[in-house]
Amino acid sequence: MARVVPAGAAGEKMARSVEIDVSEITQPHPNAVVSLLVQREGDEIPYTAANTSVDGGVLSWTPDATDTAVSGTVELQAVGIVGETVIAKTPVLRGRVVRSLGENEGSDPPSALDNWILALETAIASIPGSSTADDLAYIIG
Repeated sequence: MARVVPAGAAGEKMARSVEIDVSEITQPHPNAVVSLLVQREGDEIPYTAANTSVDGGVLSWTPDATDTAVSGTVELQAVGIVGETVIAKTPVLRGRVVRSLGENEGSDPPSALDNWILALETAIASIPGSSTADDLAYIIG
């Protein structure tokens, strides 16, 4: 039976680290950019997790408030990309955000898209000579 990845308790922010073996992606494709897709229970589509790093064939993910906004099952999949081409994927892993006291039952979880846009803005702002608003407007079209 597959192991369930403990992603934290509802409402936690950066409280734990999850490690996923991605050597099946990084060994044959050392130039690949490895991202983690997360699909929370109730979400229609997955989103790219923030707070990830890869070192020595291991992806480390620190779930944030978006990832732990709602208790329930999460599905996780690491994806390797070279250029604009997806070259490899890990099997889908099952994770769990456990219920916690004081959880905001029935409220809408934070938007994964808003989280992704903030991460994109931060990345663009770190590029020397970039103007975040102008560059983001260009990318979005």
